[in-house]
Amino acid sequence: MIEWHVLDPSQELASNNGAAILCVARELAAAAREQGTESFIVGGRRGSIDIAEALPVLKQPVHDGHEFRWLLERSYRFLTGHCLTPGLRFFPSTSLPPDVVILHNLPWAISAIRRRFPDAKVILYVHNKILNKLPSSSLRAALGRFDDIVCVSEYIRNELEVRCRFRTTASPKFRTLHSAVRSNLLFTERDPEFDVVYVGRLVPEKGVHILTEAAALPGRTWRVAVVGGKYFVPGAEEDPYVQQLHSRPAAENLDIEFTGPVPPAAVVEFLSRARVAVVPSVWEEPAGLTLLEAMASPAAVVASRVGGMPEMSKAGGVIFVPPSDPQSLRGAVDDLLADEMKRKLVASKGRDETAGRSWEDVYADLTAT
Repeated sequence: MIEWHVLDPSQELASNNGAAILCVARELAAAAREQGTESFIVGGRRGSIDIAEALPVLKQPVHDGHEFRWLLERSYRFLTGHCLTPGLRFFPSTSLPPDVVILHNLPWAISAIRRRFPDAKVILYVHNKILNKLPSSSLRAALGRFDDIVCVSEYIRNELEVRCRFRTTASPKFRTLHSAVRSNLLFTERDPEFDVVYVGRLVPEKGVHILTEAAALPGRTWRVAVVGGKYFVPGAEEDPYVQQLHSRPAAENLDIEFTGPVPPAAVVEFLSRARVAVVPSVWEEPAGLTLLEAMASPAAVVASRVGGMPEMSKAGGVIFVPPSDPQSLRGAVDDLLADEMKRKLVASKGRDETAGRSWEDVYADLTAT
């Protein structure tokens, strides 16, 4: 059997790209290959491509250099779930046609896939909120073209079901598949070097500014590592938000180290040397991989109670706090730093919660239908 995991053509198919959707697709493809399925990561030809399972056969959308046409296309996709242009466009490929196509957050690509591979089973893998402006009838019609719809959390599934306004309590086509920890993240407990570590993108919705505000509140001085940049890959220019974050420690005498984007091995190193890992998101995070990876580390975890994140821990492996609340974040972290026994207990519970699920389990659930 041949299986395609199709990503947006703008996604860089590089091993140093820490984008969550790419990570999920790679883990599922690896689990499929273990079972003898020929599984590929299908995307564009942007940037460096060094992933062995990559199949870069998608062309970048062409809009004749007209920014207005590009904006019109993006807006039309967002509002209707369809494309003005042909949607996905393919380079010639010598690969055999897929038996299964998994579209990762690409509901608008269904027409192109159905035309090109009419016999393939097509699955929509929903990582975030999609098609937000569609009325219920249009949303039902758009999603009804898929053979299966998989959501990364109950939060995302419930949100879609409510907007679809099904007459029954749930649609049999919707399924929830919680993710697992990346298989190449192997943690070893080290002597803690940092009081607090954040891993992720430096964008406002991730709440890094809430972390710096919490660090500036009265109390012991935290030694903080902020691991990541605005983008997932190194070399990209930073924006005013990142520059503002960088300027605060010097202005307020805070002990914060900014690393920029780092490869997965370095993420393991920083989390292994942390007393507490924080995930201070201020948006409705669907189901953060960063949270799962922090739970698998030797650090205790403090996270915002938003979106699908509470689903990731139901047995005390995460201390949840209200979002956009530096005082609550400060209190939760200080409480753990002051009580080593409690800190180690929370960390141990987090590791136990993540240890029971692998990507092989996720793939088995995906193919169970």
